[in-house]
Amino acid sequence: WDPLSALASGLSKLSGLHSPDLRLVLELHPFYRLRQTYDTNIYLVPPDKVTGARQGGGVLSSWVTVNQLGTTWKLPLNKRHTLSGLYSARATNYSTQGKTNNALDQEVSGTYGYTGLRGTAFSLSEIYVNTEDPAFSEQVARQRRTMAGTSGVLDFQVGRAFVFGLSASHQLHKYLDPALGGVLNRTDTAMGGTAGIKVAPKTKLYLAYSRGLIHYSAGRKDNSRSHSLGGGLSGVFTSRLNGRAQVDYSTRRYENTPAG
Repeated sequence: WDPLSALASGLSKLSGLHSPDLRLVLELHPFYRLRQTYDTNIYLVPPDKVTGARQGGGVLSSWVTVNQLGTTWKLPLNKRHTLSGLYSARATNYSTQGKTNNALDQEVSGTYGYTGLRGTAFSLSEIYVNTEDPAFSEQVARQRRTMAGTSGVLDFQVGRAFVFGLSASHQLHKYLDPALGGVLNRTDTAMGGTAGIKVAPKTKLYLAYSRGLIHYSAGRKDNSRSHSLGGGLSGVFTSRLNGRAQVDYSTRRYENTPAG
């Protein structure tokens, strides 16, 4: 037995194997949006009193121009697995007190999606937002904060008629100003599910429930718990019409709510 001959024979057999046909196509969809509105109360404060007293910056109006530039992308790995995402930059300009109110926001997100048999679908998403809260007056300017979030959705079908879904999300909000961060940094968590029945091949009637938790990291006593119960109809109604109609009832309770 000649080891060199055996090695040469093995390499020859490997060279004869067909390489896998792997083809990936990245789809890019750039977009630009322009929106202009007229805001009659840019600081969202009550009307000025007849005595001249005012809250915040008082009632001021302004033209608001929003320029948004970005792109969505999609990378199908195969017929069941897909990667997708978004990048967006949005510039907001005010004709009144622009130095205080102008803002630049950015958002980037990515999603992994899986589509299986019999209505099974799963997605896992990450999102990062760099934004600014609105100003209260010319002296109390906008405050920049970031938001990082993770969410997941699972949909599945039991039999031919029953459809179910589970969802969960977690967001972390952080302010760049340490003084504000000490009282406003928080986490926002939500969990829920849906249960429905198909009334047509692509239309379902369903009930939905979700529970939310908001927790402030600095020990602030404004933590809250919420419940939401709803129902609705969603699906593809005609070849050109699809949508969803839902009615919800929600409650929220804060930690510092007095007993009774």
